[in-house]
Amino acid sequence: MAVDREAGGLGDIVDIGSGGVFDYDVSALSRITAVDLFADMIDAKRYPDHVTFVQGSALDVPLPSASVDGVVIVILLHHLVGTDVAQSHANMQKCIEEAARILRPGGKLVLVESCVPHWFYAFEKVVYKTAARFIEALLSHPVTLQYPIEVVEEAMHRVFTKVRTEHIPKGKFVLQFGIKVPSALTPVDPYIIVGEKALDAT
Repeated sequence: MAVDREAGGLGDIVDIGSGGVFDYDVSALSRITAVDLFADMIDAKRYPDHVTFVQGSALDVPLPSASVDGVVIVILLHHLVGTDVAQSHANMQKCIEEAARILRPGGKLVLVESCVPHWFYAFEKVVYKTAARFIEALLSHPVTLQYPIEVVEEAMHRVFTKVRTEHIPKGKFVLQFGIKVPSALTPVDPYIIVGEKALDAT
């Protein structure tokens, strides 16, 4: 998988917002600190000894600056929603900034996100508040806001001088609001975006 390729060889890894699900080979990494808002609900005994869980927010990671070699964030950004689209954007940016903050110079953020076309994003923005009320009232799945890949890339470029993007082929099915649906019926496309922190960064 693309995450294995990008994260392989890094030392200390922080996984932000995994929920205890790792979409890569944890045995290939020397140390993983999983930061999650609901870490207290995860049974850490089910995981190898080199995987530890820390309770904390993606918007305020409880780790020192310049302390890790790599950060992995998989399918999280569209969950960091606020009361409106602007606040959701700010949350996405803050998450990326926090990831960059804890990286050592030369470190790498490996970000995987499901993205949508611009036309779908335009529709999302118009109906966001109404849709959020509907979802909260009728569904157990949390509210989401998905972005075009260009919006995520722009957020990454605000923080990292070196950014690489790669499209990841979809499987036959994807999850939409927790429901498994044929991928051909959705506008979603997954991408991996890698930001490298400059060697002279502080």
